[in-house]
Amino acid sequence: MKKTLFLLLMLALGIVGVNAQESAFELLLEEYYPLDITFSFCGETADGNFLVVPGRCMVLKINPEGKVVGELDYELEGSGSPYEWTWISGLIDVPGDPSHHVIIAEAFDGYTQIGNVFHIVRFDDDLNYGPDDVTVVDLSDEVKNFWTRLPPRYLLEPDGSLCMAALAVKWDNSTGLMYTRITPQGDKTVVFDDGFDDPWPEIYDFSLKDDHYNMVVNFQEGQPLSNYLYYCEVSRDFESERVYCFTDGASYQTSLVYNNQADSLIWAIPYPHDYATPEWLSDSIFLLPTKVSGGVSTQGVGLWKMNSNFNLVDYAFFDVYNTGTMKDEILYTWNPVLANGEDVYLCYTTCKGVIGGPQQTVVCKLDMDLNLKWKRWYGGASQYHLVTGFILTSDGGCLFSGVGHPNGNANDPYPYVLKITPDGYCSIPENEPLLKPFGCHPNPVEDILHLEYSPDVTPRQAALYDLQGRLLHTQSNDLGNVRMGQLPAGTYILRITMEDGTTYSDRVVKQ
Repeated sequence: MKKTLFLLLMLALGIVGVNAQESAFELLLEEYYPLDITFSFCGETADGNFLVVPGRCMVLKINPEGKVVGELDYELEGSGSPYEWTWISGLIDVPGDPSHHVIIAEAFDGYTQIGNVFHIVRFDDDLNYGPDDVTVVDLSDEVKNFWTRLPPRYLLEPDGSLCMAALAVKWDNSTGLMYTRITPQGDKTVVFDDGFDDPWPEIYDFSLKDDHYNMVVNFQEGQPLSNYLYYCEVSRDFESERVYCFTDGASYQTSLVYNNQADSLIWAIPYPHDYATPEWLSDSIFLLPTKVSGGVSTQGVGLWKMNSNFNLVDYAFFDVYNTGTMKDEILYTWNPVLANGEDVYLCYTTCKGVIGGPQQTVVCKLDMDLNLKWKRWYGGASQYHLVTGFILTSDGGCLFSGVGHPNGNANDPYPYVLKITPDGYCSIPENEPLLKPFGCHPNPVEDILHLEYSPDVTPRQAALYDLQGRLLHTQSNDLGNVRMGQLPAGTYILRITMEDGTTYSDRVVKQ
């Protein structure tokens, strides 16, 4: 049955400049999907529109103004079990053909958390497809010994074959990596590699290179558990060999001066579910985002530039704080780092207050030497977000989609899409930017609110207002800290005025 989406549309006003393709918008999808459908996907058509899979089995086509101009509601039948359910688990472009795309739809028999019937659907920019564009494969016999699988990494072969790789768990709880190839004719190959000591290997990258596949896998090993990244070369027969190992605290640690923390020892820590997906800049150089740690008290996000031998070339750090500030950074984005040959975009989540509390999405734009151009914060004190789709767009900006939770209510999620201009902004009708060039923590706050500013702005004044719009406090000095200990508990509006006269506001909760 076709779902009806009620759309709350916030149009971008005053953003589009000389280039008509340079646009920004926020799109909230009021009807939400169950929490077990946490992955949405996004893409761009050859004519400058956007494709978004908000969940379940629907593809939306969105124009640069943020209007939904097309829907593909794909219904599929699974194994025939009365408990079956379906979703779209992938959206990819056809190599060499930017006007065609592929969705991978899975049907589940209701007893397991692993798809047993796959529909591979090729469609064009107008969301059209025909009977010859659909390949249906039943993998029930191949997956009958498994009860769950993590979301797979997909790639399309030049001949149109779909390859996927993912962690899979058998009924006896033994784990390994499951590789699957499905040809356009429906021929199938399934290989399960259980030659790992790790109880929970996760695939961060799966790509085709020459006559083999490249794969980056995160492992946990030992007691207590340690995290490792392995760079693997996998043959076309899906036989893998570990080539390079990137370990926490062993190969990539450095001393630096950051936020007055002189000579802090920083090293990379790839945590499970942090999606440390590498971005290859060439055949020999790639970027790898990870969490970083300075021991027991310092943590943040690191972006490492490495060569194919995993030798460190350069690095940059973001939001490195002492954990006494109750702040935690999470690479909770399916593809955290992207590059277009001129710029690098990094997207991650930062928790405000206690871990698991309100979160903001942080988007950074850097040059190819990892120098920060701008930094933007999205979200607020009463919201948290999960970014599951993140792409660069042809106008030089970016677009991401995911699941938001207003008022911190995990039982009330909504899918959302946010399109950002190349200068990092998106506005709502009242012309109040949704993405702000400053961030504050902790939020909620008890006493001192700390502020951080993007390098492309210079603050001039900070002001606090109550929700009735009454001015309570202003300051023009020490704009990195605002004292709120004297205020009663409640919600306040923090307004920052920049040197050029522009103002940006955010909500702050005083405990």
